[in-house]
Amino acid sequence: MMKHQKYENTIDQALHQIENLPWTDKNFYSQFLKQTYFFVSHSTRLLARTMSLTPTKETKRYSRFVEHMTEEHNHEVIAWADLKGIGVDPNSLEELPTTKAFYGLQYYKADISSGISLLGYILFLEAIASRLGAPFMTRLKEAHGVKGTRFLHVHTTEDPEHVEHALEQISLLSLNEQKIVWENFNDTAILYVNLLDEIAKNSQINKFNLHKAS
Repeated sequence: MMKHQKYENTIDQALHQIENLPWTDKNFYSQFLKQTYFFVSHSTRLLARTMSLTPTKETKRYSRFVEHMTEEHNHEVIAWADLKGIGVDPNSLEELPTTKAFYGLQYYKADISSGISLLGYILFLEAIASRLGAPFMTRLKEAHGVKGTRFLHVHTTEDPEHVEHALEQISLLSLNEQKIVWENFNDTAILYVNLLDEIAKNSQINKFNLHKAS
């Protein structure tokens, strides 16, 4: 398994970059919610793909994926409702190419790894959510209200337990399988931060164009 310190360093570095993004800016936050809606819409579909590729002898792994699918069911609807909660029409925002690449890569990785790679994707996203913490959520709720922050509230409170499940599951894999998982963990960290950076840049461009037009 990846050394504990390396795991912590990856999370800490990503978290530092993520926390410094303009979360209180409505334009950025609405784009974050919509892009989140798009890739979270694939969560249960990716799990279904992974389950279909899981060897029948791996009953515990399969059962955990089934359980996780139940946990993730309809979570994209929460992000959609948050957009409405901050007064933004969800249909007014389009999917970014970077978002498509972010989740699209996971289908390919799943296919070439008998589904095992998805654990790295799951672990990173849940680890990041679990580390955002109460001060971050307080700042977010002050800026966007309770009705506009339910998606991150759910994931910051529920994901710490999910992280422990994922780490335990990874520890039971062969060394080669663990390598595949941790490579995807690292790839996901880089791609997710890049996605959020692009959202931040696009939100500033859109804001500039809006002011220019007015």
